[in-house]
Amino acid sequence: SCRRVVYEWAEQSHEFEGIAAAWQFALSNSVPRLDGLIPSVISGLLLAFDSPTTHKYGSQLIRLVLDGFMRAVYRAFNTPRSSACASILQMLYQIVVYSQGEHADQLRHTFDWTQKSLAALPMTRSNIIGFSVRRLWIRFVLSFFSVERCKTFNQLLGARKIIGALFLGVEKDTYQELHTLLESVFASVVLNEEIARADKVRVFGIQLVGNLVKAGQNAQDITPQLVGIERPALFVPGEAASLEPLTTDSMSGLVTRFLRGLMAFPGQGICFKQYGLYTPPRRLLGDDGATDEADMHDVATFTKNSSSSEMQDLCNSQILRILVVCINPSLSKDMSSLAIDIMRASPELIAPFWRNYHCSFEPRLSLSYLRNTGFAIKVMSLPLP
Repeated sequence: SCRRVVYEWAEQSHEFEGIAAAWQFALSNSVPRLDGLIPSVISGLLLAFDSPTTHKYGSQLIRLVLDGFMRAVYRAFNTPRSSACASILQMLYQIVVYSQGEHADQLRHTFDWTQKSLAALPMTRSNIIGFSVRRLWIRFVLSFFSVERCKTFNQLLGARKIIGALFLGVEKDTYQELHTLLESVFASVVLNEEIARADKVRVFGIQLVGNLVKAGQNAQDITPQLVGIERPALFVPGEAASLEPLTTDSMSGLVTRFLRGLMAFPGQGICFKQYGLYTPPRRLLGDDGATDEADMHDVATFTKNSSSSEMQDLCNSQILRILVVCINPSLSKDMSSLAIDIMRASPELIAPFWRNYHCSFEPRLSLSYLRNTGFAIKVMSLPLP
């Protein structure tokens, strides 16, 4: 078989000197075709070698790239619309996921995340090899959070610009692109229990959510199955698999569901388990009545850095900021229902939100008056905690 031929060639090849020589020739003589071809070959070889019996060959290839050809990687990023850039991103992704992330920490440490050329990658939507550079970059960055053997992914969260940049210009994404991004972020970051809630709070800030809200202003109906999405993500805990798939969706609905999954389920995303309604002394209790030490640490870490004295007393102060700055209940039904669901989950936010929510209740024959009064009635109808 073809795989057998590849394995026999790998056994006879001394640390893949032929590939190294060809790549070095391409770098020295500026051969654009080889610039894109060689990383594609390495990607395919890593896929073929990702098994216990041939594992050592893939590790040799990865060492070859990390030790000798990172300069070629950075050079490709200077031309983000080139096939070389797309092929490099595919190769980097295969390095991260190889053997469940065995080399992911080494790549994260070796890779220069301060390169100025990286800023253009999440904004490049040109389809080069069937996927846009933006999509390939997103897949590469989020792969560090999804592989089992990567232990230093939290350091990527520390550089908030890397994750935040994935959401810049998100309003220009197609439904399929936005769905892929949100589904990946939700699985890799929002639901990742190894990431402290305080770290998630710092990542999902006002600017990131504001960019998403811009994308959610598009309410045009879409049939997900016609654009390759068989089961649109619902972003709800536990029971999602048992629910019927949506037959009609929209960008607005997709964004609203993601934000609801991020902020309206206590203990998930950036929503702390306890209300924080009764200030000192506050005890954070789990469902069984025991103190939740993880959330206790997260609250202490986050509130220590809060700027507003009012918000320091609230576990979910970041959600309050997002409610006040980004989510306008009068904008649409989706935004109104999202605000209601957030306040139902965190009733301590109702009073400070209402003090900062500016709307008119002057009786008049207008849609804005009807929307405002309808929203106020829903808020007053929420059950007391």
